[in-house]
Amino acid sequence: MFGYLADQRKIFPDPKTDCLVEGVIALSHICTPEMLFEAYSFGMFPWPQKEDEVLWFSPDQRGVLFFEHFHVPKRLQRKLAQVNWRVTVNTAFQNVIEECAKIPRKHEAGTWITRQLIDAYIEFHQLGYAHSVECWDGNELIGGIYGVSVGGAFSGESMFLKKVMLQKLALYIWLKS
Repeated sequence: MFGYLADQRKIFPDPKTDCLVEGVIALSHICTPEMLFEAYSFGMFPWPQKEDEVLWFSPDQRGVLFFEHFHVPKRLQRKLAQVNWRVTVNTAFQNVIEECAKIPRKHEAGTWITRQLIDAYIEFHQLGYAHSVECWDGNELIGGIYGVSVGGAFSGESMFLKKVMLQKLALYIWLKS
């Protein structure tokens, strides 16, 4: 649907040369799938400050998980063998992102996942760029992760869990899918 070449930007300034301050590239009052696509294509991501104010970031340093080095400890493998959970991919994206928005965070009040972002990411999911992994205990959604896949990279955005050890399971399942 969207297509960019490495040196084309239509919405945002160049993150390599045009940082406003400490990785901040731009400020907007909207978040659209087009903005998300361009942002992720050039190493940027949104981080709302208020419901109607989105800062777009491109920090110099990032955490990177190399899939070939991802390890599931034996303790977790044993635990997973004891449970009867079902894992699905891209079947409950809206539920996952809304659960992620609800989880309490230490040292933070509220959430960065605003209604505007939820709606934009849901549309981005419908376009095939945002994905979720869901973990179920019977019919109850007990954990999940969502993120964005653009240009061959997957950017995990948020996850939630209602039972222990689920975040690593959801990530493991995503890597294997």
